[in-house]
Amino acid sequence: LHADSAAPQELTAESVCAARERILSGLAEAGGFSTRELPWRGRALQVSHRAQPGGGFVSTVDDVTERRAIEDRITHLAHHDTLTALPNRMTFRTRLESALESVDDTAPCAVLYVDLDRFKPVNDTLGHQIGDLVLQAAAERIRSQLRETDLVARLGGDEFAVLVGHCHDIQEVTALAERVIQDLSRPITIRGLQVLIGASVSV
Repeated sequence: LHADSAAPQELTAESVCAARERILSGLAEAGGFSTRELPWRGRALQVSHRAQPGGGFVSTVDDVTERRAIEDRITHLAHHDTLTALPNRMTFRTRLESALESVDDTAPCAVLYVDLDRFKPVNDTLGHQIGDLVLQAAAERIRSQLRETDLVARLGGDEFAVLVGHCHDIQEVTALAERVIQDLSRPITIRGLQVLIGASVSV
């Protein structure tokens, strides 16, 4: 099997012998067992080689595409909010700690705390389904105001936090906070309803 299926290696006696020697050499160094994962035609294949007591080896190929997808999904859920798909509180804390460790005069950072206004009445009068859609729309509006290097996370409820890196000018951060407030103050249309919320932002 080759990662580049568009250019398969010609199978000759010489190439097979060379591959066999490479595998046996690798097994000797790895204590008799080796495994690696290869992409192949959009799938993830796990290729394993196990040395045999009488000499030689046995190779197995397992399709682990679905397993990798499940593992990736579990990892994503551990670090992201399930409703908005934003990073969660734990991920935000990790990124913030990392930013604070490296912060200096050349790489200052700022944190914006965003609390939605009038969200509870929306939840109480229109129901949680509409409230969830409002939170998703609010998350997207906040994200749209940020640079790729910035991070917005949902801390819980209607609370969000933004980590702004390399912000040398407080006016730049203040302007960002004002844009977030203005964007969240525009009506949000949900299933034909116009919902009005707002936001309070501290830096």
